[in-house]
Amino acid sequence: MISLLVLNITISLLVVLEQAAETDAPLFLPSWDISKAFDSLSKNALRFSWTRLGVPIHIADLLVTLEKQGYTIVRTLFSQ
Repeated sequence: MISLLVLNITISLLVVLEQAAETDAPLFLPSWDISKAFDSLSKNALRFSWTRLGVPIHIADLLVTLEKQGYTIVRTLFSQ
């Protein structure tokens, strides 16, 4: 079952994508593999670390969720 946080972030991302398309503004999205960097930390320690660095709590929660439950797919112009 998809969590409400992931659903909320997904909707927010769609709104940002739509606004960028409407205004013809460039949009850059970062992606990185942090699974080995934080694999020994608990979710609470990760969340605390992100918020202590000034990351808003909803973004910190997203980063923790992506790290604990996510995976990365790399797509290029030449991939199928």
